[in-house]
Parts: sequence; C-alpha cells; structure tokens
Amino acid sequence: MDKAPNKESFLQELDDLHDEQFKPQAVDQQTRSRKWIEKHCGPLRDEDRVALINAPRVKRHCIKLCNKTWGFAFVPSSEEAPMDPAEFFACGRLVPITKGDVRRRDPEPYLDEDLRPVFACNCDIDSEFNGLMRVFRIDSAQFSHIKNHATVENAVDWLRLAFQGTGVYILSRAEYEMQWGLLFDKRKMPNPAQNAQHRADQGKAACGEDDEKADENYWENVKFYRKSSPPHPTRAPSTL
Repeated sequence: MDKAPNKESFLQELDDLHDEQFKPQAVDQQTRSRKWIEKHCGPLRDEDRVALINAPRVKRHCIKLCNKTWGFAFVPSSEEAPMDPAEFFACGRLVPITKGDVRRRDPEPYLDEDLRPVFACNCDIDSEFNGLMRVFRIDSAQFSHIKNHATVENAVDWLRLAFQGTGVYILSRAEYEMQWGLLFDKRKMPNPAQNAQHRADQGKAACGEDDEKADENYWENVKFYRKSSPPHPTRAPSTL
C-alpha cells in the first residue's frame, strides 16, 4: 500500500492539537508543584508559621516537657481514702502545675535545613492549679515570682512547704511514674511505659527463647506461615 502523502503533516497537526489542548493543565501542574516546593521545602513563610505553632505534635512536646519539668499536684479523693499507697494514688486526681504551650516570639518557630521544627516552650501556671492555690490561700503571685527568678528545684520546694498540711501532694514526674508503676504492679498489669518490652518478652517466651519453654501450641498456630518441606528425594510425592 502506498504511503499517504499527507501522513507526516497530519501527525504533526495531531501533536500540535494535543499540546494546545493540554497546555493549560501542564502549566497548572507546574504552578502547583512550584507552590508545594516553596511551601514545604523552602524557608517557612509568615502565613505558614501559625500552622507550625498550632501543630499537635509541637504542642504535645511542650505539654510533656513542662509536666516533666514542673510535675503535678495530687489531690486525694474527698471520700475515705484507701490505706494502700497504690490504691490511694488511684483514688485522687492529678493537676499539672504548668500548662505547656509553644512560645510565639523570641524565637518564632521555624524549620531548620533538615525540615525539623525549631521552637521554644512556655510553662505558664496552669489555671486549675491556680484555683487550687486560691482554695488553700497560697500566694500565687509569690509563687509566680519565685518560678521566674529561682531554679525549678527551689520553686518546687517552696510549693511543697506551701501545701504542707493541706493534704495536697506535690509530685515530680519521676514520683508520678513510680506511683503508676506500683499501681500496675499491684493489679498485675503491664506498665504502659514498659509495654513494648513486655510484648517482646512475651514473644521470646512463646518461641522458646531466653531459656523459656515454648508454648506447646505455638508452632501449631504458626505452621500456616511456614513453608512446606520439599519431598524426600527417595520417595514418591504423596497423592493424598
């Protein structure tokens, strides 16, 4: 069959038509890509800075940091409290001394060259703890002054003395975690702080590692996942 005389020009016309038809989409895609790169891979812009300040993981970091630094006030239950220390701790409520939040100035949050957020935290006095001080007529202004001009240890020691005799206990983060550990031990429950290690130990025991005897049904339960053994070279494959 003879070649069509206008085939090449016709194909060129189709290419030009295709380019013209999809040119707006290509330009739009390039614009979106450029904006995405500018937003997520370049310096943090003013309109994006608020989003970083309000990012949940950044706020959670500040809350945990302030709780670890300043600790809690433990208010026992108003009902008759159990004598057992672990149960006593379970029947009260914890009030954080400070409320962690992201500092919005000096310095403002930004992303470093590895795109990791750089920010500082404010540990202001928690409003519920402020109310607790009012109930027991503890000078919150004096505590605020000590908090801002003394070490954390001295400020917490001042709080312990101020709440002495009120029935309210000032607990550090370490004391708080120790009390929870006692409670979980008493209830024979895995401590959430050690849950990953607990599960790893359970897995080792099930498999017979660490001088532990494997559960008798362990391999029966997992044999579905094991590859079947090849047929013996001197035997015919089973037809059953």
